[in-house]
Amino acid sequence: MSVVTRFAPSPTGKPHLGSATTSLWNYAFARRHGGRFILRIEDTDRTRSTMEFERAILDGLAWLGLDWDEGPDKGGPSGPYRQSERRPIYDEHARILFDSGLAYPCFCTEERLELLRQKQRAQALPPRYDGRCRPLPASEARARVEAGEGHVLRMKMPQTGVTEVDDRLRGKVAFENTGLDDQILVKSDGFPTYHLAAVVDDHLMGVTHVIRGEEWLSSTPKHVLLHRAFGWEPPQYCHTPLGRNPDRSRMKKRDHAEGLMGLREAGYLPEAILNFVATLGWSYPDGRDRFSLAEMIEVFEIDRISLGGPVVDLDKLAWLNGKWIREAFAPAALAERVKPFLQGAGYAWPDDAYLTAVIASLQTRVETLADFITHADYFFQERVTYAAKAERKLDSRILGLLRDRLAALPSFGHASTEPAVRGLAEDLAVKPGEVMQPLRAALTGRLESPGMFELLEILGRERTLARIDAAVEHLGTVSR
Repeated sequence: MSVVTRFAPSPTGKPHLGSATTSLWNYAFARRHGGRFILRIEDTDRTRSTMEFERAILDGLAWLGLDWDEGPDKGGPSGPYRQSERRPIYDEHARILFDSGLAYPCFCTEERLELLRQKQRAQALPPRYDGRCRPLPASEARARVEAGEGHVLRMKMPQTGVTEVDDRLRGKVAFENTGLDDQILVKSDGFPTYHLAAVVDDHLMGVTHVIRGEEWLSSTPKHVLLHRAFGWEPPQYCHTPLGRNPDRSRMKKRDHAEGLMGLREAGYLPEAILNFVATLGWSYPDGRDRFSLAEMIEVFEIDRISLGGPVVDLDKLAWLNGKWIREAFAPAALAERVKPFLQGAGYAWPDDAYLTAVIASLQTRVETLADFITHADYFFQERVTYAAKAERKLDSRILGLLRDRLAALPSFGHASTEPAVRGLAEDLAVKPGEVMQPLRAALTGRLESPGMFELLEILGRERTLARIDAAVEHLGTVSR
């Protein structure tokens, strides 16, 4: 059997870490088994679905590198891939259920249903439909529908026995049929509910494995019964654990404050995000904490996903992102990732060699690409801005002596600048730091930076002397 998985988001919000996790499981499982990965847009909620959110979903998945084989932008043999464009298909299947007596029109008004819910809540009963329209003769129901009376279409659920769900991670899970409501299949606006559309689409698209969050487990018996009503074999279900907040409370949609695009703008790497969400319930067999998508696919087995609620710790994400920055990229390759952030901040640089040297000097000091903006500003400024602590370290006498020595050097690399700076400290009988701190403050406007001689080599003689001159000039304008 060829494996086919799908990621089927609703375009009612921007993609977040939960979206990344579900899409990753489906993508990795399909690729591990040489199968197909489908992107399907479930936009039957016409009031909240927007093209803006759909574009954000496609952009987010593409940025992560989770490329789909079939989808709304690519087409495929099972299209269309937007549920809003598949309504004739759902209408046809709804008619099959109605004609076979497995579904019935419900003419109850929203006012009556609300009164029913209030009564059930007052009696501490679970809210559910009471089946008022279920016994209507099919001929009467059909006549009322043809007369234009408003209605929904409900499925006749079994009222005795149990429905078993065969879950890949949980084994067989039994649901008492007495607890299953007569679910709505088609809404009053004529659009299908998630239940009907998802089941029909999964079957027609050949989906073999439905991998989704455990919040859908309680709906799965309805889906199994729908498959059986059509005479279809249900796919293999796999309900993965939901992420938890650091306090162990269950995450909800509103807790996903960090959308994928927000993380992208904050300078997180797609490789690090995939690495992070892969650890939310799964671990690499040899215990390594940093691994690529390709490395994951080589060893991915869905049965290794743990059912314990994984904690979504954004501090760990930041740490892992920093690890990717430090370990996974050569400076030149990392510079290409950083360029858009620097350009967005209005920074310019003379050439790529200069930028690569800057990136290399800071690569071990940052956790996100955006950190380069705050850590590297002085590399791209004509005149630096002095922090208060740095300004107090400026010393015109020491800076003047340093300028003379640095200007006289025949070359301006680490091998020549270090003896010059340390030699001045020896001549003045002071510790090297008493010479280096005024120089660092003059060159960067702060007291923290890469190593002094690496800094001098990157800036070069011309910039170094100009900044020393600017610092001495600045001291002449401030009172101590």
